[in-house]
Amino acid sequence: MIDGVVRLGPQDYEAYLDHQICGLEAQMDLLPSYETRYQLELAERLQRFGAVRPGTSVLCLGARLGAEVRAFIDRGCFAVGLDLNPGEGNRHVLYGDFHQLHFASDSVDVIFTNALDHVFNLSIFINQICRVLKPNGLLIMDLVRGSGEGVKPSVYESLFWERTDDILAPFLAGEFTLIARADFAWPWAGEHVVLSRRERMSQRQMVGNVIEEAASLPGRCMYPELIFLHQLAMVAPPGLPMVELGTFQGRTTAPLCAAAKQIGSEVVTIDNYMQDPAFTDWPKGYDEDPECGKTPEEYAELTRQNLASLGYEPRIIIGDSATVPEGIEEVGLLFIDSEHTAEKFKEECDAWLPLMKEGSILACHDYEQPTWPAMTPAIDERITPDEWERLGLVIWLIGFKKK
Repeated sequence: MIDGVVRLGPQDYEAYLDHQICGLEAQMDLLPSYETRYQLELAERLQRFGAVRPGTSVLCLGARLGAEVRAFIDRGCFAVGLDLNPGEGNRHVLYGDFHQLHFASDSVDVIFTNALDHVFNLSIFINQICRVLKPNGLLIMDLVRGSGEGVKPSVYESLFWERTDDILAPFLAGEFTLIARADFAWPWAGEHVVLSRRERMSQRQMVGNVIEEAASLPGRCMYPELIFLHQLAMVAPPGLPMVELGTFQGRTTAPLCAAAKQIGSEVVTIDNYMQDPAFTDWPKGYDEDPECGKTPEEYAELTRQNLASLGYEPRIIIGDSATVPEGIEEVGLLFIDSEHTAEKFKEECDAWLPLMKEGSILACHDYEQPTWPAMTPAIDERITPDEWERLGLVIWLIGFKKK
């Protein structure tokens, strides 16, 4: 999880859903008076900031019986809510899970929630918001203050934070800009926060043609992850080797090479180029993997050709990712994306982490990735806050800086 943010309640997703659904019945006696007052309180906050205009389309997440939906309707908006348990006959709120929004991409002007503390997986939640919200659209949140600010979580919170800034950090580090924030005292001590989604730029505008070129190669890393990996590489100590463990066909090697050119570093990639069972059931586009009968040498040559076509010439090694090649004594960046097992990750850490000094960058793929559940606890166990500063999590790619 993010520094200062903890996960509470059921750790199993199905148990989490059941727990959240039960919340409506448990609070039913208090809801009528709450709904009336919250509709008025939120309407006052919206009027104060003036960010929402008549005709705006609004999606309210975790809306229960719909007080927030009615507050937006009162301001002339087209608004609808979404909740796991909207109750019977709710005219304002649809049934739905805000981890799996069923609305079209780039279709909503404003997304509102006061239920961020009821989110199970923050990365998926943010990704869903970014997909549905229009560029320059607004994300408005009523956030409860954290445990370090005098507030204790209730039994239905599944996510909680020490400070409001802790939970805002992943939004501001990604696609959002802070527009406004203001304190409120009811229904709990908190902050009303208005964020704007940055206008989507083409990947070519964001990092030249680096990401587009990288994405032309086969691989699993997505655009946002490639951008983040390139950003991590750009802040690595200059002049020291960047080492990638697990190369596939060079998709993630490319942004490392692009950054290495700018900071005067060498890129070293290590892969045994043996068949990976994880690729067996994958769709077309991965038909150049070792299943096609290539030897490790032939497969490494294919990777070399892929990268050479983009103007990159990393040092490509066929070998064990837990073995440090001769001549490497210090590492500026280490990217681990090899066997996706806890055992191999620990071996790689034992071999490589002693070569990383203050300021070195560590990137690990498949954090919170359901396909490889062992990776998250393995990373949490070995990459501890006392030694490593967490720099962010983008989809499944997590980054750290050595303290």
